[in-house]
Amino acid sequence: MRQRSIARASRRGPGAFASILPRLTGAEIDARACTLRPDDTKDLLSELFGLHWREIRFGVLGGGVEWEIQAAQPPRIVPLNDGTVTLHFGSWHLHLRVGDRPGLERPDPERVQSLIFFRLLDEEQSPTEWGVQLLNGRGEQQMTVLLPSPLRDEDDRPLPRPDWARLALWNRLRRRYGAGAEEVAKG
Repeated sequence: MRQRSIARASRRGPGAFASILPRLTGAEIDARACTLRPDDTKDLLSELFGLHWREIRFGVLGGGVEWEIQAAQPPRIVPLNDGTVTLHFGSWHLHLRVGDRPGLERPDPERVQSLIFFRLLDEEQSPTEWGVQLLNGRGEQQMTVLLPSPLRDEDDRPLPRPDWARLALWNRLRRRYGAGAEEVAKG
């Protein structure tokens, strides 16, 4: 059974994406997409999980399931020769295909190929959550990462007033990976 994601991408031409974004808890979503090369994906994972593991929640969102995991420790990041990266979190781990399998003459449809920057919007169209989603070549969700919100603290409790400095990671990722990101949905 195919898993639905926040963003289901379909190609309209080289590097172009169209997206259908289902509503999560009544929220609208503003999203932009860009393509990722294998080295970019490895760098992104190293930045998110090597430097910011305390600040993020990650998992799978959509299709009737929401896994929001907050790591208790930084993972050991292990690249494998078959194009996957393993994130070891002590008693558990996950594998993510970030490169093409040896012997394939075309991009591996299972590897991460797209990065979606998204913001969940409230009824007044104000952002309430910021995140990124990794999609494979078939437009299927591989992982969603919820980034620090200026509206909530580290324990996901509402702040008395916004702390806009908490958007530093979002802004840095957009500058580094989202240059030229195409709007894929609003609403």
